[in-house]
Amino acid sequence: MVEAYAKGSTAHIRLLTFVFLAWCINLYLMTSIQVRSSDAAPSRPVVANTVFPNLQLIEETEKLTCGEVCRFDDWYQRARCESRNLNYVPFSNGCEGAVMLELQDNQLSQLTTASIVGYELVKTLDLSRNCLKFVQNGIFMNMNVLQNILISNNVLKEVENFTFTGTEDSLKRIYLQHNKIETIRENAFHGLIRVTLLHMSYNQIEFLHESAFRDMYALSHLHLSNNNLHYLATNTFQDLSNLKSITLSKNKFKWIPRGLFSGLTSLREVTLAGNQLVTIPPPKHLGIDTKLELLNFQNNDFNTIGEILPYLNISVRLLLDGNPFICDCTFMTVRQWYQNKSKTDHHIQHDQIGCFWNESFISVTDEFPVHCEGSSVGNFSMQTESPDEKQYPNFSVAPTPWTSQKQVPFTSTETVDTILPPLSKEYDRCANLNNQKFERQQRIMSIYCVTILTLFFILWVVKNLVIHFKRK
Repeated sequence: MVEAYAKGSTAHIRLLTFVFLAWCINLYLMTSIQVRSSDAAPSRPVVANTVFPNLQLIEETEKLTCGEVCRFDDWYQRARCESRNLNYVPFSNGCEGAVMLELQDNQLSQLTTASIVGYELVKTLDLSRNCLKFVQNGIFMNMNVLQNILISNNVLKEVENFTFTGTEDSLKRIYLQHNKIETIRENAFHGLIRVTLLHMSYNQIEFLHESAFRDMYALSHLHLSNNNLHYLATNTFQDLSNLKSITLSKNKFKWIPRGLFSGLTSLREVTLAGNQLVTIPPPKHLGIDTKLELLNFQNNDFNTIGEILPYLNISVRLLLDGNPFICDCTFMTVRQWYQNKSKTDHHIQHDQIGCFWNESFISVTDEFPVHCEGSSVGNFSMQTESPDEKQYPNFSVAPTPWTSQKQVPFTSTETVDTILPPLSKEYDRCANLNNQKFERQQRIMSIYCVTILTLFFILWVVKNLVIHFKRK
């Protein structure tokens, strides 16, 4: 009887052990899939870990206060929480009077309405250089005095409708550059009537809704360089009457619609460098009615100077180098303009303006390879003589065949971008953090499984000892 009972108990324990081992393996695989898939930027935040709920409980119960993990600067009212390896925003206890909340260089991956609580006095919020994939709309509802928000160098893919609700009467500057943003929802910037600067360069934006900037009447600086924009509706910027500078460089524009800048009476700087422009409407048709301080057409695909002639005298600083202009009689107008401009503008002397003749680059300061006759551009006649090395020996720029490789323009409006690290480093860093999270969860799960197996083994040993003593 005792032996039968012993055999039955042993078989029962073996069965339980086998089932538990299978469960542990299943947990391992499911956790691996869940954590690896989280690297693809979930569209909504994960509220709880359904596979291993204890992990979520551990994170919540160990959430510390700002006074415990951050350094509060009484003089500047700064809560310095940067570089603390935080994956959550600490409770405000100990930093209730903070005017600046610095959370850059941490491991934040998502922000929900419950993430930032108790920081009602914060005017500057720095969330840059984290791994933010998602920012829930309404998260800033209680931050009614927030003026500056920095979410640059993260991995955001979308800016949702009403993201900045609650800051309409205070927010002035938004930094979203160096992310993975593809979509800007129609009402993403709804009601932001006081914002003066919006920086969204170095993203993957392909389309802007014509009402995206509808309420941003005070916007004066708009940065949209290094995106994938190829089309803009005519009325995209129609409400931005206070816009002073706009940067659209290094996108994929082949043409610009008429009236794009209509009504922008305060506009002073326009940067369209590094696109694929082959044509552009005249200034009045484009909507430029005032004298500009900077107009940048560098590194496009203009090959006839006729498209550019109307713009020669509407800007204090006009950048034209990096375009494959053809050396014809029309280009003589540019030579005359350059000679007159270089007398008063020393900066233009550094511009590599020129044209191409027989696949050789002819600088605007070199002897022209075309003989033109007449007193005006319309009366010029061209003689098609082939230049040789003896006839034109002194090139200020070595003649090289034209290639499609664009030069990288640099203007004063893009100095912020030049000091920021490449986005690929942010991807690598976030991937490493994701791997660390995966390994941490595996370790916790392994400890959990080993502990249960150890208990099973102890139970089996105790049961066998009891059976042994009963035999005696």
